[in-house]
Amino acid sequence: MNTIGTILQEKRIGRGITLKEVQKQTNIPIPYLESIEKDDHTLIPYPAYLHGFTKAYAKLLDVDISQHLHQLPKVEPSQPPDYGIKRKKWSISIYRFYSGLSFSRFLVIVFSLFIVSFIYMGIRYY
Repeated sequence: MNTIGTILQEKRIGRGITLKEVQKQTNIPIPYLESIEKDDHTLIPYPAYLHGFTKAYAKLLDVDISQHLHQLPKVEPSQPPDYGIKRKKWSISIYRFYSGLSFSRFLVIVFSLFIVSFIYMGIRYY
């Protein structure tokens, strides 16, 4: 029984295409292409990636692998995201205030107000 990897490898070698050329045209890393050809699916992190990479590789070589897709691991749906409202607890830390950018902004604002009031008082009493 031919596996997807052997079918793709035979077709690629029959056309005289190297893995580097396949990598350039599909942007699939060479180690992933090698693992697809060896039918070693442990290197590719997610089954969805494996399905996508295999289909892109087969499309490049004009190979119909629809009858062999059952050989690949099944793609399980992931957990839906939790859209519940997460409320942030507002806490003001004095250490974070003095060490962060907010303290610098505070000093700039106070200094600017001091300069503006000094200029205003100078104009008013002049």
